[in-house]
Amino acid sequence: MEITLPNAFETRLALNKPLRAAVDRTLSDFSVWFSESKLPFFTDYTDHGLKHLQDVIQTINGLVPASAMDSLSPGDVAILVIATLLHDSALHLSEQGFKELIHGNASAQFVQGLDNEPWNQLWEAYLFTARRWDDGKRRNVFGDVAFDADSYSVGDPFEHYTNLQETDRKFIGEFIRLHHSRMAHEFALFGIPGPVGVSPISIGLPSDLSDIAGLVARSHGMGMRPCIDYLTAKGYDKRTYKEVHAPYLMCLIRVADYLQIAADRAPHSAFRYRHIPSPQSRLEWEVHNSIQNIHTAGDDPESIHVQASPKSVQAFLRLKDWLSGIQAELDASWAVLGEVYGRVPPLDRLGLNLRRVRSNLDDLATFKSAVEYVPTRVELDVARAELLKLLIGPLYGGDKPQMGVRELIQNAVDAVRERASLKGGNVDKSLHDDIPDADVLVTIGKLNEDQTAWLTVQDRGIGMSEDVIRNYFLRAGASFRQSEVWQKVFEEGSKPGTGSKVVRSGRFGVGALAAFLLGDEIHVETRHVNAVEGFRFSVRITQEPISLIRDTTLSVGTKIRIKVDRECHERLSRTSATTKLPAWLGWHLYSWPKVVRLFERKADSEYHCGWVEASKDGHPTHWLKLPFDADYNVFWSYQTGVPALSCNGIWVTNSQSWQKFKSLEFEHPRYSLSFPKIAIHDPNAKLPMTLTRDSVALEAYPFESELAESIIIDWLAYLIAKTPTSRPFDPRELPIFYPAWSPSNHQVINGKNGVFPFDPRLMAANKPKSVVYFGRRKLLNQMSVAHDVIAFPKSGLDNDRHFLAELLAEDVSNSFLQLAEKTLGVRVLMRNKEAKEWSKPQGGDDEPVSYYRNSKQWIARAREVVQQRFSGFESTSVKSGWIQMQTGNCPDSLLEIESFTDLRSPAVLFIEQFIEPSEAKGLSATLISTLWDKIIQHPFIPYDIEQRRSLLANAYQLLAERIAYYENQPIKIINYAETAWGDHTVNDEDNDEDTDG
Repeated sequence: MEITLPNAFETRLALNKPLRAAVDRTLSDFSVWFSESKLPFFTDYTDHGLKHLQDVIQTINGLVPASAMDSLSPGDVAILVIATLLHDSALHLSEQGFKELIHGNASAQFVQGLDNEPWNQLWEAYLFTARRWDDGKRRNVFGDVAFDADSYSVGDPFEHYTNLQETDRKFIGEFIRLHHSRMAHEFALFGIPGPVGVSPISIGLPSDLSDIAGLVARSHGMGMRPCIDYLTAKGYDKRTYKEVHAPYLMCLIRVADYLQIAADRAPHSAFRYRHIPSPQSRLEWEVHNSIQNIHTAGDDPESIHVQASPKSVQAFLRLKDWLSGIQAELDASWAVLGEVYGRVPPLDRLGLNLRRVRSNLDDLATFKSAVEYVPTRVELDVARAELLKLLIGPLYGGDKPQMGVRELIQNAVDAVRERASLKGGNVDKSLHDDIPDADVLVTIGKLNEDQTAWLTVQDRGIGMSEDVIRNYFLRAGASFRQSEVWQKVFEEGSKPGTGSKVVRSGRFGVGALAAFLLGDEIHVETRHVNAVEGFRFSVRITQEPISLIRDTTLSVGTKIRIKVDRECHERLSRTSATTKLPAWLGWHLYSWPKVVRLFERKADSEYHCGWVEASKDGHPTHWLKLPFDADYNVFWSYQTGVPALSCNGIWVTNSQSWQKFKSLEFEHPRYSLSFPKIAIHDPNAKLPMTLTRDSVALEAYPFESELAESIIIDWLAYLIAKTPTSRPFDPRELPIFYPAWSPSNHQVINGKNGVFPFDPRLMAANKPKSVVYFGRRKLLNQMSVAHDVIAFPKSGLDNDRHFLAELLAEDVSNSFLQLAEKTLGVRVLMRNKEAKEWSKPQGGDDEPVSYYRNSKQWIARAREVVQQRFSGFESTSVKSGWIQMQTGNCPDSLLEIESFTDLRSPAVLFIEQFIEPSEAKGLSATLISTLWDKIIQHPFIPYDIEQRRSLLANAYQLLAERIAYYENQPIKIINYAETAWGDHTVNDEDNDEDTDG
């Protein structure tokens, strides 16, 4: 079809032949374009073709009063017609044209004064936002099919632009819809992007009038006042420029476009026989089809009446919103016309024939009787205050006010990290005169006469803006750190959750709720780092509305004060058995940001909560990072005084239920591998945590195998760094004790030339033929030892009878008998009195008192083993009070027995065992032996340092960083109670599993 102009427009255009020619040429070009266009990105949209443009032009003509028509110039008509052609022209953009716009020569263009981002940047920002759409938004854009596909995710269509899918077209269409009014303006200024640059389609006006025509077209998608400001800035008179009245033309096209809601824009046949997957598109078609008639008959000549019959409440509400929008547009247009032309005759005649929109929906009672649904908005809502009261207790545990402290500390720490990441975000004020470097200050005061006290959490972080306070801090379930606003500032990449610049712990938007565990009223002072003023307010759980008081004197950061009652104060005041300080304050573990706590305002109670050294990027230093492929990073350490699991520096859990991971799945005949402390670095909130964040939604850690290997590799570095330069030494004590292994295990074998693990394959590789067992460490310095191996009993087996039984029992794991192919002989040197003790019957009054140092069951087993074994021993008197017992084929002793039998020594002095070494062939490889062969590449770690560096060159290269770390660590004796096996942090006083911060 061809677009025909109203007679009044034709008459005006006839007065200016150049403008007439420009309009005709533009009409011709656009008619061809729109006729051939298949709306490649808008297959589900209502009509936006030539008929729609014809209707808009006719509607504009009907909106112009007769008195105003005489004031219209040829330029007005020309710009009105061309702006009408332009206003929705972006919907007809071809695939090639869109590609040229985003990634071609047109990608860098924008209108100075209205825009500041070129198209390629806008596209990247759109991708960033779209990848964070919720399910409702995805359903509206893509429809049910794409929404229900579990594997679907928002991607960049340009990665496969030659093979666009339906979802790709809808995705591009949504971008065009968002920016089509800007595109209309740019098409007028720069031309329409086509397959080879700019399309030959032209609007044929001078550049200034082209600019105005584009602005008029653009105005239907933005506020009119910025458009008028643009006219002024460009030097175009806002009332009249070259006889063009741009503000009036904007009013006409805005209202006319709004009024194009007749049913013929959504043909019934198309709606009936064609599936339209997008709920948003389906609703628009349904609304259009519900319009039955639009007429002007009535008592009010400046109103129109819309007769409609929406078939669903969704269409009813959408239509009501639409009609309200038309009325709002009319009101705004009349206001602008009054401001611009109201006192300037004869331009004051520029107005509209329409002021009001009425419909049959206004009489709700009559309309209600004609439909089966209830024509009103009914939706899920909550009685907020009552719901919050119900949620808080079960969510965090109503008897755990310390959880509220955790949330406040966590939010404060996150805010400090965010401020530090901003350019120029340096901290400029101390929170406390005596603690200038505190980033977060937590204080609890003494009880006042009214039996209340103030709890305060103050930070010098990024602070909160009005928007953050209103839409996030005070809205349960709305997490600012999950919002698009936050992500645009603090995420580096376009994909959601993959490039956070800062570590954040907040996830679910329920932190403010937890504060009500502490008291009924919260007082807040905050100022955003980029704001010239801050806000003060207080909120009660039942209070509405809340008064935000502006305050220019506030420092950047946030201060939250809560009045706590006596019961809460007492619970928070109970001290941890570990730190002797209030446990409620120790949630933050890292050295930065620095969290300082003051209890009852006593300066001597200052306590820095940073037990774990950490870098500014949130990594715990000196902890080892696992080579584990996941959306979060895993670090481990055997550091004491920290919980079993922490995340982003915040205590998660140390509960005994989590200690089901006490020992790793690690198969070895000699070693039991204890679980280290785990610190998760999760800047993108990918670790599956429970809502209360005191546990993780995992049956087991998914990285146990990687963890076991990492621990053993680190152990090897530790052995290289800490193995003494000579023997003998007791491997149960530093410098050779590593906390991963149970204290009851032998850490390593004390060989003649070096040390090696207590592993069958490595034992066979070293081929020891003689072993000497000492029960007392002090004997090491009393003799020279020629044996291949020096060994010690299990730690804790101080009783000599247990020591002897352990070595003789084949079923005891710490016996070398299990590592040897064959025992050739055993020699024991003991006191005569001790030998007699073993022959006594079990039980009875003559049971030696020393037996009771361990359990009676162990004593009975030890006596049984020794009596059975000694039946084959031959005894020989060595010296007064001493007897030597031996069995099998024992060569001469490798010790100078006569030199130390006069010592005040234990009952059992030593045991010599002569063995036939096993062959490595046929023995199963363990993880220890596999990694030893791969890294150490030598049977033992030499005592001699020069030899060690020479023979273990491969290990020194692979483990250089950890070896250097351990070499620089001071030597100290390990207390077993402080190892991973003995570190039992005292939990909350009420035996809660996990509340000891």
